[in-house]
Amino acid sequence: MLESESIHQMSIPMWHTGQLALAQTLRERAVFLRKQSGNILQMARSRNFLEIIHLHLGQDRDSVDYFQLARSGFTDAGDDRGRYRTLNNVAELWQKLGNKEYAERYYREALDVSKTMGSRGDRATLQMNLASVLTDRGNTDEALALYAKSLPALRAVGDVQGEGTALNGTGRAYRAAGLSEQALPHHIAALAVMRRIRAAAEEVGVLYDLALAELDTGRVDQAAAHLAQSRAVSRRIGARADEERAALALERLGRSGSPESQDVRQCGMRTSLAYAPEYARTCSFHGPGGAERA
Repeated sequence: MLESESIHQMSIPMWHTGQLALAQTLRERAVFLRKQSGNILQMARSRNFLEIIHLHLGQDRDSVDYFQLARSGFTDAGDDRGRYRTLNNVAELWQKLGNKEYAERYYREALDVSKTMGSRGDRATLQMNLASVLTDRGNTDEALALYAKSLPALRAVGDVQGEGTALNGTGRAYRAAGLSEQALPHHIAALAVMRRIRAAAEEVGVLYDLALAELDTGRVDQAAAHLAQSRAVSRRIGARADEERAALALERLGRSGSPESQDVRQCGMRTSLAYAPEYARTCSFHGPGGAERA
């Protein structure tokens, strides 16, 4: 039991520093040890985290499998907190897979379950995540209202990474509402937060969203530089889907190489990139009893 918990805890800094493959290896070892012990709750906890790692590595099928196992484990253990956290995570998966309707449904269910026993920080995270999918579905008024509610709560409980995610989400909502100039300071503030806490996986998404807002407002050079940075960090942490997205964006801009050494294709390419699919950064719950976050 002590060995599995030690391995579980060792994987947390690996996650936060972007060493996803190593975090995956450690969590798989923790699941193996906990399976031998027969501890249903602890197996669910590790499987829940593995779901998030597979999600960020682009291994969606594996992510679905681990979600189903984690949800079953929390239900069998009678752990409602684990249940709403896992509901949140499957909502994030559906959002990534493009089913925004299912994502909204699971986020709302998770938020409803959290009302009875969820902490202030957990409820704020769920509000923020629901806001992200509402932004994707065009309901920017409700999204901005939810971000405005969640941000003070996240700051009050000391959730710095959640604060950065909410700031970036607020920027995305403003951009979706056609207010890209207002989005910029939120993205810039979010980038500063993610870099300060060395949240590499989150930095990738913020850089990409910031670049889109910069393109909307005619800041092409800044956008190209931030896309190049997003690609570089993605490559370093092994986030293939993020790296490919940034590379495609640079190609559309005519800057597939070094942004300092190539000319920019002007209006036509900028417009096509401005409507490229965005990646909505959300906060994932890794299980009860821990403050780990994806």
